[in-house]
Amino acid sequence: MTSFSSLRRQERRIVRLRKCDAAGGNEEEEDVLAEREWEHVWREAVFCRGVMVPLLGERYIQPPTAARMDRAEVRRLDKTLWTQRPGKHLCVGHLLEYPIS
Repeated sequence: MTSFSSLRRQERRIVRLRKCDAAGGNEEEEDVLAEREWEHVWREAVFCRGVMVPLLGERYIQPPTAARMDRAEVRRLDKTLWTQRPGKHLCVGHLLEYPIS
């Protein structure tokens, strides 16, 4: 798993993070949600690499990389995006990062 902070900023990427209806609960709830999210991210990455890329080819879909953002980065990004998507918050820092060719 890659840390989102270590990705080179000048590269164009699509970053997929899960949204939820409420802003962070207590830390225990966030940990349970983070574990579920990691499982979802991992399944999607495996499916993409094992099914979609062989089926369509890398010309049409680039395999994603599982990465994570720390809680402070998630909160900072959530505040920035709030004006664009009110009513939804970024929940956890597990994400899929897709390269753009």
